[in-house]
Amino acid sequence: MKRIISGLFAIIVLCFTAVASLLLTSTGNRWLWQFACEQLPSRFGELQGDLEGSLLQGWQFRTLSWHRSDLEADLKVDIQQLSFSLSPEHLLRGELFIDQLSIERIGIENLSTRQNKEQETDFSDIEIPSFTMPLPVEIKTLNIRELDYSQRGYSEQEKTWQFQNIGLAARAEKQTFSIQQFEVTHDSASLLASASITLSAPYPVSAQLAFSPGIFPADSFLLDIALHDKLLLPDTSVSVSGYLTDYRIELSSQPGKEKNSTLLLNGALSGSFEQLFIHSLEAQWQQQAASASGQLSWQHGIDWQGTFTFRNLNPGAVACGLSRTAVGYCEKLCVSRRSGMGG
Repeated sequence: MKRIISGLFAIIVLCFTAVASLLLTSTGNRWLWQFACEQLPSRFGELQGDLEGSLLQGWQFRTLSWHRSDLEADLKVDIQQLSFSLSPEHLLRGELFIDQLSIERIGIENLSTRQNKEQETDFSDIEIPSFTMPLPVEIKTLNIRELDYSQRGYSEQEKTWQFQNIGLAARAEKQTFSIQQFEVTHDSASLLASASITLSAPYPVSAQLAFSPGIFPADSFLLDIALHDKLLLPDTSVSVSGYLTDYRIELSSQPGKEKNSTLLLNGALSGSFEQLFIHSLEAQWQQQAASASGQLSWQHGIDWQGTFTFRNLNPGAVACGLSRTAVGYCEKLCVSRRSGMGG
């Protein structure tokens, strides 16, 4: 009997030692990582990376790459200098707590050029499943210094979008997902946001977004204004409240120091998965203004019913740098305005 008990005890100690060596040593973690990469089904792509570290020390990847190429997509993701660490104390309490996740650079390259046939999508039957997290997950700090996204268009010309200083702090517990802070910077603007959503009926949602745009060259909008060489977008705040199936959006902006060059945006909207009601949406620049109200639906294609109103619209002030097509469009607006379309 003593031999049996001693044997069982030895087996338990051996198993514990094996698990500890896998999780708590760098060699064991590298073996687990290589094993996981080899077991990844080919339909999910190819994953490669050189892992260093352990559960107690944290993990580091000098490079990490994922590539999927098939009939549906040709996507490549390259990550440089990734490091993250978990809290063992929280793991013992049944929580996944990511203390820090830092990435120097992410490069995403979409090489897909296949033109998909447009398919009519029916949004009327969308059902949101209820979801409960098996354990709480929290990201205390996530930092991405640079993210580049490249998209190859149908003309084989590649376009690249660059973002910097991406930060995130978020937590998911049971049926509630909350983003305490999300921030990202682009050459032309920055975004700061927070949000919360509960994935159980009636799916309440709330969000606050703050945009801080920079200076947009006038030719970005096909404009070359005689007296102004720039067009400023304002600091704009967006608030979302209600439920996923019945939400409300408030849009407001404030003029900056250069009021004459600032485009002001204000609006009130509401909607659901099937349609969007524009109660009021107004854009004002200098003495010119345009407003819209109506209903936009997309159950069976795009359907718009509403009105546009233009005040003091002066195409001549911007016609110097407009293309011929754009000038004709402005002239049509001017004719429509004189015919009584606008206010």
